Amino acid sequence: MNTHPYVAQALLEDRHRELISYAEKRRRLSAALRWRRARAKAYARASARDKANATPSGRDAGNLTSCGERAVVPAR
Repeated sequence: MNTHPYVAQALLEDRHRELISYAEKRRRLSAALRWRRARAKAYARASARDKANATPSGRDAGNLTSCGERAVVPAR
C-alpha cells in the first residue's frame, strides 16, 4: 500500500504523541505512588516511635501512672 508521505508523517507524529503522553502518564503515576509509599512509611515510623515512647518496658512498667510519671508505691 502506497501512502502519501504527508499522511505517513502525520500518522507517525500522531503515534509519537500517543507514546509521549503514555510515558508522561506513567511517570506521573509512579511519582504519585512513590510519594504515597514514602508518606505511609513515615506515618508507620512515627506511630512506632510514639508507641515506643508511650509504653515503658521491663521493671518500670508496673509502677508508672497513666501519664508516664513514677507512682508512689507504698512500702509493704
